[in-house]
Amino acid sequence: MASDRDFSSLFWLPAPPADFAARLGALGNQGDPLPEMRRLAGTGLNISQLRKLRSVSRRLWGEATGTAGPGGLRQARIGFVGSGTLDFLTDAVPGSGLRHGLHLETETGDFNAYAAMAYGANGGLTGPFDAVVVMLDYTAFSPPARLLDSEAHRAAVEEAMETVTRLVEQVGERFGCPVIIAPPVPDPGMQISASDLLLPGTMAGLLADIGKGIVQLCGDGRFVLWDLAALAARTGTGAWHDPVGRNVAKAPFALRLVPLVADSLCSVLAGLFGKARRGLILDLDNTVWGGVIGDDGLSGIAIGQGNAAGEGHLAVQRTALELHRRGIVLAVCSKNDDAVARLPFREHPDMLLREEHIAVFQANWNDKATNVASIAATLSLGTDAFVFLDDNPAERQRVRQELPEVAVPEVPDDPSWLAACLVAPGYFENAALNEEDLARAAAYQGNARRAEIRTKIGNYEDYLKSLEMELTVSRFDAVGRGRIAQLVGKSNQFNLTTRRYGELALAAMEDDPAVVGLQVRLVDKFGDNGMISVIILRLVGETLYVDTWLMSCRVLERGVEKAVHNQIAEMAHRMGASRIVGHYIPTDRNAMVAGHYESLGFAPLDGPLPEDLRPLIAGVPGETFHVDQVADRVPHACHMTVSPSV
Repeated sequence: MASDRDFSSLFWLPAPPADFAARLGALGNQGDPLPEMRRLAGTGLNISQLRKLRSVSRRLWGEATGTAGPGGLRQARIGFVGSGTLDFLTDAVPGSGLRHGLHLETETGDFNAYAAMAYGANGGLTGPFDAVVVMLDYTAFSPPARLLDSEAHRAAVEEAMETVTRLVEQVGERFGCPVIIAPPVPDPGMQISASDLLLPGTMAGLLADIGKGIVQLCGDGRFVLWDLAALAARTGTGAWHDPVGRNVAKAPFALRLVPLVADSLCSVLAGLFGKARRGLILDLDNTVWGGVIGDDGLSGIAIGQGNAAGEGHLAVQRTALELHRRGIVLAVCSKNDDAVARLPFREHPDMLLREEHIAVFQANWNDKATNVASIAATLSLGTDAFVFLDDNPAERQRVRQELPEVAVPEVPDDPSWLAACLVAPGYFENAALNEEDLARAAAYQGNARRAEIRTKIGNYEDYLKSLEMELTVSRFDAVGRGRIAQLVGKSNQFNLTTRRYGELALAAMEDDPAVVGLQVRLVDKFGDNGMISVIILRLVGETLYVDTWLMSCRVLERGVEKAVHNQIAEMAHRMGASRIVGHYIPTDRNAMVAGHYESLGFAPLDGPLPEDLRPLIAGVPGETFHVDQVADRVPHACHMTVSPSV
């Protein structure tokens, strides 16, 4: 019920099982432990349980090294710099990360070493890191000695922002990774008057201006914003701060909030590492509207203003539309007759959602876990990309059991809380929303339409021709850099080497004459697929070495890789290379491309690897090399128009 819910808790998660310890202890005894780990992580664990989960994950998988983790988890090492004691938080982050598709390791810098780090000290951090979190609370800043001195106030803000800027720049440069920064949270116990925000020189005014400065600092995409102040406001700043915990443990927030704060940070990390959710699957009866359309009819269901339940359901629709506007793909999964389920979308005047917003509409009497998997397959997305919202506890439990990687929020009987259960968990966190993200929902809807056309056209060659595909291949540039970094950071399945490069490294490649970075875009008659492939080539002597080749799985089996290979060969010829060397580094996610180079006509490398290539090679078990001799190559026939600009 709503009465036991509040924003200082993980209210959208079911309670941990009573036999949590026994189930945790049994992990690894037989079979793959990951599904059960994800089921346990998907509950509202306390600090102690999160620590135990971390301990077991270390025992099963070791410390997170590299980026490709067990069963599709994204591995990452996270450093922490801050004021106050952060060990409570860093102990809880790895356990929380599992529910977000992350296998994390954490390392904390020396206590209050942030100021020294801003001026070059290492602060106790060793690295390497995939991201560093900078978390400064109000104790890191001091207001001017005198009130009402506007100049002194501005100087204090400038001095604080200089320290913050130097700190994040030093950390980012030293470790060569993204830096996540949280604005400071004001302590309500320090606000003397309601007018403090208006008065120059007050702590409240200082922190508000520093918070604005940090938001602006993150505005150009160099750093990632973690809006901890918004989380504290939602929780209640009175509940956020614990004076006893502050004095005794130097904790920057109340220790009982550690699971909530850890989960919030992990949602930001999920967005940064490409593990944020990309789709929302909606039940209909008593979720999108109140009542049962098959029993109550069009006039009997509750939607809209003037009805408390109807307004709650309308809020769900409004939230779904806002997500759709941000590029989140929407689908329907309802136990219903198809024609009956579609009726409100077509004819109810108060419905905000319409059929054109829904990429896949599955209304039938099949098991919902089966339908969720079918929806994912239709959209060419993994099931871990989805949130499933359903009012029925039996259906929620069924999907959690069969598909533990799907996010299934626990929802109350009162529909007023439904929208909050979608927003509060941070399922759809995005480190840097861009135009490609906004167009993503339309692209996935196009996938569904392509799948429908493919079933109607029996001949595959005719199907490809019917798509009227246009491929554009161009060099890396500043405009595409953000999307390139996204794809490099999150692509796992069609990724030959799974090397990760941040925006700074990608920018450096644009000016390196020995490196060719290619971005590939695809348009067809159903819409713009956006950037779907990234290739990084390095010229070493007379060899063009394929450092990175990745492609979005949503355009598989469209002949794109053949067209791209043609462009790589032309590039090799233009640069004076006599051969192309392709490199495959196996992970537990990219087995689908193990035969990629052979399928394109490359031959296995005969003899030892040339010495001049050795500095570029990972040296891992199972890696293979294939060679394409440029002079002997016959171009592939492709069912698309290719517009190179390289």
